[in-house]
Amino acid sequence: MAARQRADEVPAESVRRKKVVDCHQRSCECWRDLHETGAKPSIFPSSGPADSSKTGEFINAFPLLAEGVKEHYDILVGESVRGRQLLLNIERAKRHADMRNGYGESRAAALREASQRALYDFLRRKTAYRKLGQFEEAYPQLISAVKDARASINDLIGTSFPEPLKLELEMVADVESEIDPAALVQQCYIPGNDLLSRRTRLEARRQLTLAHLYFDMRRQGDAPEDLDRDMAEFDSALKERYFLPHRSECYEIIARLDPADCHRVESLTVNPHTSPSRRRISTSKRVALYPGVRFLPGDIPVYFETRIKKDAPFKLIRKNQRDTRRVADLCGAKFVFFSAEDLFKGVERMRCTLASMPGTIFGEVSNIMHAGRVDPTNDNSHEEFRAWKWFARFADRYFELQFMLVSDWLNERCSHGRENHAHYKSECNIRDLYPKILPSSLYLDWTNPAILKSLHRLQQARIWS
Repeated sequence: MAARQRADEVPAESVRRKKVVDCHQRSCECWRDLHETGAKPSIFPSSGPADSSKTGEFINAFPLLAEGVKEHYDILVGESVRGRQLLLNIERAKRHADMRNGYGESRAAALREASQRALYDFLRRKTAYRKLGQFEEAYPQLISAVKDARASINDLIGTSFPEPLKLELEMVADVESEIDPAALVQQCYIPGNDLLSRRTRLEARRQLTLAHLYFDMRRQGDAPEDLDRDMAEFDSALKERYFLPHRSECYEIIARLDPADCHRVESLTVNPHTSPSRRRISTSKRVALYPGVRFLPGDIPVYFETRIKKDAPFKLIRKNQRDTRRVADLCGAKFVFFSAEDLFKGVERMRCTLASMPGTIFGEVSNIMHAGRVDPTNDNSHEEFRAWKWFARFADRYFELQFMLVSDWLNERCSHGRENHAHYKSECNIRDLYPKILPSSLYLDWTNPAILKSLHRLQQARIWS
């Protein structure tokens, strides 16, 4: 079949999105012609004329995003055909179950189980899962992955957009309420070219794409509960070996910000907070924080915080990657020191601590003492973001460790510059994520200056909220 020609048979410079889309459509038409006698025509809905500018329209049914594989004919066409094969298997299994059962709740349960087993059998036979496990073990994991996908989308929309825009981005009710992957596959092919039908198809495909990534993470031990457990174990080991036991205090950090320099730290004072009843209020020109700090030997105060990346699939989609094992910073910790001398002592103590835990260190980068980006390979990073960063492996888990001075830590949290993490993440999402999972053809125009300004204002407002 012409549509199945391999990517290496086509000159790379001639591969363009329009050609990929045309190939994709021809494949669908050929496949439909070959199988129309055994399938209902309604399960092959027309999606309307292709528009190469609407990148999000080409999210595949299961499991890859077309964006990022646009130069590989075999992958794009293969996923399209495989998605329709899966749908046919589900429809066939439901017809067979329907003939064996009567009416009522028992019939509905039988149809649901038949669909689920068809999806399970398809994954076991047609994908690279060599040890998928029994149906009773694997399918609950798939359902949990769909719940993870739903939670991640709702959290993204709920925390990244002002209220008026949230209403335009919320999921279609039928998709949001569905946690069965087999039912989502069928929603990917509902007929109709109206806005609601198109959004239903796209959002079902988005849910399956995210769920597939979360499913892979669960299979490799990266479920949210696994990350929570490993982070707690790492924190417990640090309390025992790195920090002084049973020693902590509340500190007062007062920083004056310079409005002429993107509200970066102009001056600051750090002292133990000895009067709990007296607390200053932060303003746009002065930050007042009262964190609890721990101590290292030598009476070295250090503020310590941990984080878990539970939205790793979004990072993979932004980077057009598929392998969930490539995300090394699922767990992380930050150590904030109040002087450069204490920071160097803290880094050296961590080296010795990890060696005795036991643990290993790799990927060390820093711009604490020189100009430039902390990670020269990350073009999105800004030179004003300053840290000493490396990865540690402990108990078969990778942790991203960052050591920062308090002024740089405050700039990351409070400034209006690009070193602010909230602004950094928002810019990456606007450029590399939203056009794929929330395409402009169905949602918002991500090049509209008014929308971009609204998102920027929201991030600035959150600094002081």
